[in-house]
Amino acid sequence: MEKLSHSLQEYHHVWIFWEQLESMWQSKMQLGCREENDPIMQEINTLLSFDKSDEEWAMFGRGLALAKVEGETILQCLRDFDLWRTHLEDKDFVTALIHRLNQLQRQTIHI
Repeated sequence: MEKLSHSLQEYHHVWIFWEQLESMWQSKMQLGCREENDPIMQEINTLLSFDKSDEEWAMFGRGLALAKVEGETILQCLRDFDLWRTHLEDKDFVTALIHRLNQLQRQTIHI
């Protein structure tokens, strides 16, 4: 109802998204930026790696909070929504989602 979400479903829009991302990467490289010391370059490279992987992925954001995650992980997180929905009381959806994704990542590392 509030139109708070957006997805790129038309091929032309998807193509423009990737072209703009590649253009940002080129501009950063021409300026001498490197991933090791440039957080924007790190984010660009992360997104470009999603494109090259041929896997599903999703990105959720609100303000400075941003979650980028591969498809199966986000599906698992959303399937488990009842387990982490209580965090919505004191956080917005994206912040609670990021918190849950971090929990899942820690669980995966400890296995």
